[in-house]
Amino acid sequence: MKRHIPLPCRRRGFTLIELVAVVTVIGILGALAAPTLVGMIDKASAQKIYTVAAKLASTHSLMAQEFRTTKVASASPVPAANNTMLDVLVQGRPMVSDAYRDRYETGGFAPLTTALVTTTDPVAGSSAGAYTLEGYPVTLTTPDAFTAQVALSNVPTRIVKLIWAAHSEAPFASGTSVTSGPVQHSNDLGGFHTLTLEFPI
Repeated sequence: MKRHIPLPCRRRGFTLIELVAVVTVIGILGALAAPTLVGMIDKASAQKIYTVAAKLASTHSLMAQEFRTTKVASASPVPAANNTMLDVLVQGRPMVSDAYRDRYETGGFAPLTTALVTTTDPVAGSSAGAYTLEGYPVTLTTPDAFTAQVALSNVPTRIVKLIWAAHSEAPFASGTSVTSGPVQHSNDLGGFHTLTLEFPI
């Protein structure tokens, strides 16, 4: 007859020390990765801001050429009454005045609805909308027929600095207001600036 020899019990689960060790390692890895991740997110945000701003300026310029109208946004006959050129660029055909709607369609223009977020819906012929780009309120102005300016408010210094570094050779000075050139910004106001990107049109 065979004798049955009991096997030793196998351990189940983890000890407290093993769990603490794993949590500690995960915490250290997270602490090392977090600044890199935040830096990557900021760079992507800065790049998107500049790219979309350039697209707004170039589309405005192309529209003015296609419709043979002024490039001065505030004097443009393209938006419906009480709407803005930014409404036309973001919302498209419904914001275009009746005189230019057919030309808008045949010109192949597409609204930039995915690039900006509408915070206040415009009403065609009645009231202008409000928009944000990466969470920052945005406006489009044209001080003259040769320049378009896209301005964003409450932009953190770290984002302004990244855009400045990519498009200016001068060193960035957070406390100094810059009012000319392709990248302009206000003084540091509690870690935030008004950022203005200027494009030739």
